[in-house]
Amino acid sequence: MTYDLKQNFKELNQKIIDITSNQKIETCNTVEEALKKVKSEVNTWMQIDNVVVVFSDLKNSTGISFDKQDRTMTKLLEYLNQPFVKIHKQFGAEFTDIKGDGGISIYSKENTIKALLASVTIKTFYFKYINDKVKKTYDVNFEVTTGISKGNLRLKNIGMRGLNFPVWAGETINLSALISKELKHKSSPNNYIGITREIYDEIKSKRLEDYLHMSCGCGTKGIKQMLWTTETIPNKGGKKYYYTNSNWCDIHGQEYLAKVLEVLE
Repeated sequence: MTYDLKQNFKELNQKIIDITSNQKIETCNTVEEALKKVKSEVNTWMQIDNVVVVFSDLKNSTGISFDKQDRTMTKLLEYLNQPFVKIHKQFGAEFTDIKGDGGISIYSKENTIKALLASVTIKTFYFKYINDKVKKTYDVNFEVTTGISKGNLRLKNIGMRGLNFPVWAGETINLSALISKELKHKSSPNNYIGITREIYDEIKSKRLEDYLHMSCGCGTKGIKQMLWTTETIPNKGGKKYYYTNSNWCDIHGQEYLAKVLEVLE
């Protein structure tokens, strides 16, 4: 094998110049439409407005991977990713991608509440079936934080023909990741979900407060309590987010989920 550094760098630099000059933006109505239209080796970004991005991440995954055998770590990743992929698909996500110890899922604007429902469902699945099992078997705290935001997003395939990858760009995906990161600093058990003000307000606009803003009262003698706490996102001009550590109730969870889905239909 021979490799000419100078020539390769020259060709690569010229290709980047060609691709990035005269950048074009094409607006799409849905994530699905953007994924169908996006192409490699052209300088056209697909833009979708009011996209919902869910970003979930396993807390302390680096420490876990160093402390545990590879076999254990791969099992932990299965516990993390299988529910994430399947449940988001069931609730209508149009794009889901796994990045080792975390993942993103993207919904079009009309499915904002479903993105939240999916996240609470995944969180509840972890709580009921995964957390204790992982702790008892591997002596590891299985803690996952999730950030959800809504806004404009751009999509482009980066790479070359036959070897290209969808790249999402925009403040929305960065904000979801930042909220997830901030939630890692909360006290254990750290399985929080955080949402931006826009998503919090959409719950109210659809008159879903009784199911998604307030608790059902189980465990508090029938007294309903606010599910969300407000906090400021660092370095974002005072922008607020709301976070919760609640799951679907064993008694009322299925009922509440069914009523919300009925309203959304």
